[in-house]
Order: sequence, then structure tokens, then C-alpha cells
Amino acid sequence: MAGAEVGAFELAAGSADAALVVGLTAGVYSLAVEDSSSEGGVVLLELYQIF
Repeated sequence: MAGAEVGAFELAAGSADAALVVGLTAGVYSLAVEDSSSEGGVVLLELYQIF
């Protein structure tokens, strides 16, 4: 599992947490996060380089 490979914390069963593994070329990226209720909240984003 990629998370274990980079030392990321394990996702709890039934949680709203999510993970995504994607291959990107070198560059500058941005991320936009929205929820369906428009109430706002907190986002924790962790990025890891996997070889």
C-alpha cells in the first residue's frame, strides 16, 4: 500500500477520509476543495513523493 510506503497514517474504516495516488510531471499545481453543504470546514492535505 502506498500509504505505508511513505509513512502516512492509516485511514479508519467508515471515516470520511480519502486518499489518491496519481502520477504527475514536474510543475506547479493547485487544489480546490468544496463540500456539498457550503458550510466550510478544515482540509488537511499531505503530499508524498513515491519512487
